[in-house]
Amino acid sequence: MRVDKEDPDCRGIGLASGAGLEDSAGMTADAERIADEILTVPGPVRAFLAHKLIASLDAETDNDREREWAEVMDRRSREIESGQVVCRPVNDVIADIRDKLDAIRRQSCRSSWR
Repeated sequence: MRVDKEDPDCRGIGLASGAGLEDSAGMTADAERIADEILTVPGPVRAFLAHKLIASLDAETDNDREREWAEVMDRRSREIESGQVVCRPVNDVIADIRDKLDAIRRQSCRSSWR
């Protein structure tokens, strides 16, 4: 399996620059050998391995997302505690959203009949 560094599908995932593939001598050859071997196993095994590989990449981004959400929750907690924002019961918020959506639908129906 050859990695075409000019392939647009490789951009954005570190392959276009060769990141991680040619950092040391033989890295590309090792990756190609492993990929060739994996391609010989039955489809369900390849799917399992693909899932594991993707999950390992997702774990890296999940940590970033967790940190970002923690920052949002901390900021929102400070805003609530300082009185900067006022909390409303979720049922009231949902009712308001439904009312707004109903008004939009009614407006849309009227417009389509004209």
